[in-house]
Amino acid sequence: MADRGSTEDSEREFLVILSEKGAVGILRYLNTHKKGRYSDFNLKVSVCTLNMRLRQLLKFNLINHFLQREEARKEWYVITEKGRKTLECLEMLIKIQEENP
Repeated sequence: MADRGSTEDSEREFLVILSEKGAVGILRYLNTHKKGRYSDFNLKVSVCTLNMRLRQLLKFNLINHFLQREEARKEWYVITEKGRKTLECLEMLIKIQEENP
């Protein structure tokens, strides 16, 4: 059985990541466009922040990363089902906040 403290820490980390700059933007982009390359994410974040957000979203299985090495290297990200469900919940929370400031 998982340690209660480590479960709470993981839950906290998950929620913090979703509140970080760029995280929701990445999920929204991938949900709309079905897949995206690194250069597609037109977010107002630094390269360092974008890299960090992608790694964090990967850690929690909200997105998947694909890499093909053929004639030219092809690399892209897609949103997972867990990522889609998480985004739906976030959008509902944002809507509730906007309706009831």
